[in-house]
Amino acid sequence: MSSSGQRALLSSLILILAGILVLPVAALECPKILDQNPDCLQNGKVGTNPENCNIVVNVYEDCEEGSSLFIVEGSSVSFGTSNCKGAVDIDDNNAVVLNNALDAELGSIPPSCLQKIIYTINGTEFSALLQTVDVDEFPPMLTNQAPALTIYTDENNQPDYFLLAINVSDPDYGETSTLSGVLLDTFDDRFALRRHDGCEASSCEVATFDLVAAKSLDYEDGVFYEIEATFTSSDSRGSHNTTQITVLLFINDLPDSPPFWLKIVPTVSVQESDEVGKEVFSVLARDRDIGIDNDINYDITNGNDGGYFAIDKAKGVVTTAKAIDREVLNATFFNLEVMAYEVLANGSMAPDPNNVTQVTNVQVTDVNDCVPEFGAAAMNVTMSELTALAGGGSFVIGYITVEDLDEDQAGEYALTSSQPQHLAFSPRSGSGETNFTVTALYVPDDNIYDYESRPDNDYDIIIEINATEVADPSHVSSTTLIITLIFYPQINSNVASDPSHVSSPTLIITLIFFPQINATEVADPSHVSSITLIITLEDVNDNYPVFKYLQYPASIYENLANELPVINVLATDNDKSDEYGTLSLRYFMFNCDSYFTINDVTGTITVTGQQNLDYEQRDTIECNLEARDLEGGTGYLKGTSTLVVELVDVDDTPPDIAVMSTSYEVLENETVGSVLVSVAATDKDTNASVNFYIIYEDNNRPGVEDWFIIEDRPCEPEEGDFCADVKTNAELDRETQDKVAIKIIAVDNNTDMNAATDSVDVTITLLDVNDKTPVFCDTCAQDDSVYENSPSGSLIARIYATDEDLDDILIYDCSSCDTVVLDNSTGALTVGVNSIDRETQAYINVTITVTDAAGHSAVMEVSITVKDRNDESPVLDEALCGKTYDNVFENAANGTHVVTMTATDKDEGAHAKISYILTKIAGGTGPLSPFAIDADTGEIVVKVGNGITLDREETATWVLQVKAIDSCEFNEPSCTERTNACNITISVQDENDETPYLPAPLTLTANEALTASTYGGGDCLPCLDDLDWVEVSYTDNDEDKPNNQAEIVINYDNSVIYPSNATGQLENFIMKAASKPRTFNLCLKSDMVGNLSRTEALAYNLSLIATDYGEPPLVTYSWIYVNLKPVSEFEPAFCTNITECHGETYILEETTDAGKFRVATDEDNLYAVDDIIYYYIVGQEFANFEIPDPEEPFVKPLKPLDRDYPGPGEYLVLIQATNSKNPPLSQGTDINPTTTAMLQLKIVLIDKNDNAPIFDSEVIYGSVLQTGSVDQVAAYLLATDKDLNETLIYSRIGDINWDPVQYDDSVFQVLDDSVTGTVWLRQSPSNLKGYCTFSVQVTDHLGDEHKDTALVQIFIVTTDDEVSFYFKNDIETLISVEDDVSHACVGSPKLVIRSTFGYLAFITGGGDNTTRDSVVAAHFVDNATAPLRAADSAPGNIVPPNVIESLASSAVTSSQLQSSLRMLGLDLYQVGESPISNRDELEAQLLTYQITLAVVAMVLGSLVFLLTTAYCVRTRKLERRVKVLTTNTFGSHSSDLNRAGLAAVPNSNLFKGEGTNPMFNISLQEFNKQETGSINSGDSVLVGVEDNPEFRDYKAGQKQDNSSRMDAPAYVGADGVASNNPLFAVLDQPSATAPSDQGSDGGSYVAGDLGTPNSNFIFQ
Repeated sequence: MSSSGQRALLSSLILILAGILVLPVAALECPKILDQNPDCLQNGKVGTNPENCNIVVNVYEDCEEGSSLFIVEGSSVSFGTSNCKGAVDIDDNNAVVLNNALDAELGSIPPSCLQKIIYTINGTEFSALLQTVDVDEFPPMLTNQAPALTIYTDENNQPDYFLLAINVSDPDYGETSTLSGVLLDTFDDRFALRRHDGCEASSCEVATFDLVAAKSLDYEDGVFYEIEATFTSSDSRGSHNTTQITVLLFINDLPDSPPFWLKIVPTVSVQESDEVGKEVFSVLARDRDIGIDNDINYDITNGNDGGYFAIDKAKGVVTTAKAIDREVLNATFFNLEVMAYEVLANGSMAPDPNNVTQVTNVQVTDVNDCVPEFGAAAMNVTMSELTALAGGGSFVIGYITVEDLDEDQAGEYALTSSQPQHLAFSPRSGSGETNFTVTALYVPDDNIYDYESRPDNDYDIIIEINATEVADPSHVSSTTLIITLIFYPQINSNVASDPSHVSSPTLIITLIFFPQINATEVADPSHVSSITLIITLEDVNDNYPVFKYLQYPASIYENLANELPVINVLATDNDKSDEYGTLSLRYFMFNCDSYFTINDVTGTITVTGQQNLDYEQRDTIECNLEARDLEGGTGYLKGTSTLVVELVDVDDTPPDIAVMSTSYEVLENETVGSVLVSVAATDKDTNASVNFYIIYEDNNRPGVEDWFIIEDRPCEPEEGDFCADVKTNAELDRETQDKVAIKIIAVDNNTDMNAATDSVDVTITLLDVNDKTPVFCDTCAQDDSVYENSPSGSLIARIYATDEDLDDILIYDCSSCDTVVLDNSTGALTVGVNSIDRETQAYINVTITVTDAAGHSAVMEVSITVKDRNDESPVLDEALCGKTYDNVFENAANGTHVVTMTATDKDEGAHAKISYILTKIAGGTGPLSPFAIDADTGEIVVKVGNGITLDREETATWVLQVKAIDSCEFNEPSCTERTNACNITISVQDENDETPYLPAPLTLTANEALTASTYGGGDCLPCLDDLDWVEVSYTDNDEDKPNNQAEIVINYDNSVIYPSNATGQLENFIMKAASKPRTFNLCLKSDMVGNLSRTEALAYNLSLIATDYGEPPLVTYSWIYVNLKPVSEFEPAFCTNITECHGETYILEETTDAGKFRVATDEDNLYAVDDIIYYYIVGQEFANFEIPDPEEPFVKPLKPLDRDYPGPGEYLVLIQATNSKNPPLSQGTDINPTTTAMLQLKIVLIDKNDNAPIFDSEVIYGSVLQTGSVDQVAAYLLATDKDLNETLIYSRIGDINWDPVQYDDSVFQVLDDSVTGTVWLRQSPSNLKGYCTFSVQVTDHLGDEHKDTALVQIFIVTTDDEVSFYFKNDIETLISVEDDVSHACVGSPKLVIRSTFGYLAFITGGGDNTTRDSVVAAHFVDNATAPLRAADSAPGNIVPPNVIESLASSAVTSSQLQSSLRMLGLDLYQVGESPISNRDELEAQLLTYQITLAVVAMVLGSLVFLLTTAYCVRTRKLERRVKVLTTNTFGSHSSDLNRAGLAAVPNSNLFKGEGTNPMFNISLQEFNKQETGSINSGDSVLVGVEDNPEFRDYKAGQKQDNSSRMDAPAYVGADGVASNNPLFAVLDQPSATAPSDQGSDGGSYVAGDLGTPNSNFIFQ
């Protein structure tokens, strides 16, 4: 039966079953279906209809034969009728078993059948509908299409433009209708894949997908795209299979893009005097259409008014077309708009878009061709005379305008005066159009502006002013100043008369504007213009009135009546006019208005205030007199005098009482009779007699008024006229009354009139005596507590005590405080310096004592509870940390145990409660891991899901951080959870679950006529270049064998032959395992007959299947596309002549964009494109560039290249074209073509704005003189930008911060000239002080994208900040290095001064000090500790001048400074007030010191030599004696040592004898005999020593002593033999008497009286 017939039968059966299933059955008891097989049944169970018990059994086609599908419960179950052809059976256990294998695609067993099942319960039968369910076994397949295709389309397509129809089918039953397709990369949504409608039925055999261009494509954005589409099939179990197609889409270029600029010039300059035809600048553009590349022409389209410029249409070179005069133009620049446009081969303009424009700012620079001109030919002014009294130092006469149209230095001119003491100009120089202020100057000794000193009626001054241009204002030299005196006749107020009529003299001052010149350059003297200034003087009131007498005396009684005259005064005025002279005088009197009045015209003074005349108050009255001209009106001048009036006394003054204070204090235990208050009284009356009394205030307690008395006493000098003392008269008691108020009265008994008494109130306060003990408060320091780790000084409690005594001082003390501190005065108990730790001390017990000033004290015990803080971190178990755990397999189930982490915490309560957090450190690509930790127990388990998997192939090792965190109490303030962490490593164990992976489809171009016999039977196919074999390598991420081993074979059934109607030779291809691991080669079968022929087929698409050896085996698919081509005969070539093999391309810097180069041609491809041309870099630049696709003529940088730094902006690359797929083996350094297959390509990097400007300094310093003028430069802003032709913009950001006084932000203004920024002062600095800081920024045309900031600090410098440097050079010598001084060039004095003193130096002025020397003023800034970019603090400070002078006064600094400046020809002799030491004198003094030191050294050396010689002689003599003493000499005079077998002990005089005596063994009697000693030496061990010649002095001076040795040893006193013994002389050892002893062996020995160094006989 056909497939369609089976499908029809299936439909019928379904309809029949549907009818059966819906038949109603009453009261049926359906059997139970048990043990349903989830591996075979869809959804793991059968479907049951409870109404009729019929069931639906959907069985997967891969269910194995013999599998039990389900069991029907019951004792009597059997099969009835069926059309299932024995596909199922029922066994003895009532299990329905699958007898035959199912196949949904073949249909050999009905995909759907009915099986009657008899279930004996009330005779019921039910039916089972068995259906075969498809399983996704096969991947989708491309229908009549290769897996790799190449298509072409034009750019600028419409959206959703159709590109290709892709037909896909799936061999699995019904899965074609469910196929889905997706693009792996849509290239920013440029492409889309859309499925056709009409293939939804399960019978659909082919699904069609359209590949469309969703957006318009642009050749310039991309010339080709590799589009990969994946098609996926699926079944009901969720299994998937995929297939893939690769489409190479090439875009055809169209002329749709305008040119782009390769070279532009934003700004350029041209001189107005430049010759016609001179090149100004040039531009360069290229066609952006890479594949079409039209020629470019240029034109000036705007801004060329007047036709001053021309452009070369082909080359883009702009030149001057006619002469330019900047002054005629009245403009300083042109904005030339230059257009680059495309032209076709025939010379016509290309279609739009075809042009691009750019604007160049051409600055017209000035030359010196204009003369300065005055604004008027003459200037007439009238001014008042100028004298000290008429206005002082200066007077502004008027204003002059001078204009010079030249720019910069050529337009500058200076104004100087031959007599600058009489006339001044502000400013002194100017440029362009400048307004000058003309000021007359007052000179006290030579004043030409004095009205009174000039001849009568001749008050005009004529001055001629000349203006001369300054060629170079930086070069200054001396000039000759001319003063010309000409005698004119009288001149009226406006016009001068005929100069031939000479009469009265008139001063004419010629003021010449001289050029400032250097020694080799002189300015053009023809550039001069002049103006006549006529000044008319007017008289002013400039003489003071003068009184006849400087002082007028007078004497009157103090009771003289009103209106009576006192005196008459008189003054005169020397001014000539009545308006200002004596007649205009008026008199005024001051300070006497209450006594006298003056007549303002006559000067008569009379009494008007008799009541105020009081001798006692004022015996002399002094009045100030003034005489004012101008009748006392506005602007008067005055003369002054004084009037002194003496009053005659009348007796009427009361006494005046005085005390030191009105308030006194006294201790309540003060002794009786003590003086409390001293009282004094004065009286101006000569006959005064004063007595004193005490009066008590009311409300005193009983007995208080007896406490004090007053007694008269003589006065101390200058104390007063009358004196008394207030004393204690009884014992005082503060408790009775603490204050007593008294009144002290003085009475003059002889006063005749007015008051005779005076009094004073005095308060006496009684002071307390300390006699009470302090008492602690009852509730202080109860239940006190403190948190551990509280900061030092934290308050714990306040201890209070009280004392009944007034103002008693209580002192608190704590004798047991170690961790707490008690404030002695306040009683505050605070945390001490040492931290409190609850874990070591839970309670703090202290004893507190309080003591008053009298020593009374009290004691209290205080206990403080220490509360816990969370200050201990949890500690993870070290045994669990840092380990690697390998007990987890990939794909492990959730909850699989890994390890349980534990931690401990020393804190208590909530602080010791620990929770756990797990964080991924390494492994995987996302932030999460497939593991979780129980926050309470610390158990780590597997946790996957939500996209998180445990896959060893994805991540084999996970590094996790386990963090233990403790807790805080609820709402506990200032508590921070503490943590401890460690890492563990989990190594995931492998399971076999990875499918082998094949690479993307391969393409092979093979030669026609290729046969197996060509290379030997069964050999593998080579690539076209005959070097490498076609290899297919697979990968398998499984770790173990055999799961990661696979075999690759050709699936001939799925392979495709092209064209589809060709016979083909498909069976001749075979895959063979290669020696290389996991690699197979494509080969031809060894039994192949004939050769591959294009007549049989043009190409083959071989389907590859890779199957691994795992269980179950896993498979994957790929293809090899084999294209047959004819044998090549010609090599590709770029040109026909090797000299023409050159090209050029352009790439934007800092990108890896590709640049297109010339395409090579191959004559083999004249009629058919069979030979593929490959391009390779063979020159030295292969390290910088690559050709991404060898088949395409595009080159790109390996990494972004920067044309600014460090490399060149152009590169030469040698490219070779070849038909070989592999690159040439040789890659040399030659860049010149050797064949026409080589192209020398010039790669030009196009500049882009990729660098931000950077300030040269992060902190910029500047200064202005407080005495300077407005509009001066305060600081220069310098920045650099690596990009080409960038215009820099400087600006201030934020406010200006002043210290110490804030001023307006308009004080300074930031300007720029595209390269350098300047900070200009825009207000007068005279009212400014301190310094200011503000931020500035520099940007290019990108603004905030490219910017840098710096901090500017500007100081307002006063003369107190400046240091004067005095040179023995004239000012001209200093000016010759002015540029260096101003701009700090290398070797300049400024740098010398800076390097010497270590501070920034600013030169602020200079001039001649005398005729032979000069002075330079400078100030210094200390920036050593300047914080960078600190807007809220001052970066630097002005260095005080005394610091510089102190440094300069040191010899080292002054020598260094002088030496460096002398190298510049400058001779510095003083810094500030500190003279610089003469270097020559210092060197002469140093030489003298050196000679003196050398002589002293020689004398000392001679003395040392003599002492050393004497020491050596004496030392050698002593060494010889010591040597004799250490020589083993025995037997002098039959000593018993002769018979002793002695052994010398090294470095000693000790020898071994016969007994235990370490010296020798002789009897005591023998020892006492003289003969045993050598010449009575008394020391047998040194027998014969005294006979040695070295001891002649000893032998000669020896004294004989025959006394018994036992009773009186030889060496017992200073006058005995020992005094001459050489041992004593050398070693200076004292002798001692020692008792005898007996040796253990019967021998006797005597303890000697001598011990020597390095010996063993030192006895005590």
